[in-house]
Amino acid sequence: MNRKGAGFTLIEIMVASVILFMVLGTVSIVYRGALLSSSKASEHLLINAQVAPLLSLAESHIRSESKTEKEQLKLEGSSNDVRYSITASLIDFRSPPQRFDVDSGSYQTPPKKYKLWNVELMLTHNGITKNFVFKQLGWLDE
Repeated sequence: MNRKGAGFTLIEIMVASVILFMVLGTVSIVYRGALLSSSKASEHLLINAQVAPLLSLAESHIRSESKTEKEQLKLEGSSNDVRYSITASLIDFRSPPQRFDVDSGSYQTPPKKYKLWNVELMLTHNGITKNFVFKQLGWLDE
């Protein structure tokens, strides 16, 4: 019996196996990278979704506390499994611009009314921490 050409040789099977395993290894590395990227993106998306409501919370807290003499404000908590820390430091406390009083012929300086705050918002979820820094204006009601 002549068995030439009746099947694959051992060398051909080994070369095909090496090529197959290289392709499977490459596909698994690409899939793992895509999976990690997707997981990180969803974590960042969850954190970023909390920024707008927390900015609103910081704004209302600062405006309500502007009536007091405090120069530091601190607010901590959790929202949708995202831990937050809001720290506000008073930058400046000023009055409105001077007004010219026609009757007396001089400038009148109104009492101090406006407070400018430096606000730091720190959000943490599953080991990912994001920091945001912004300025917020608060004022005293007359």
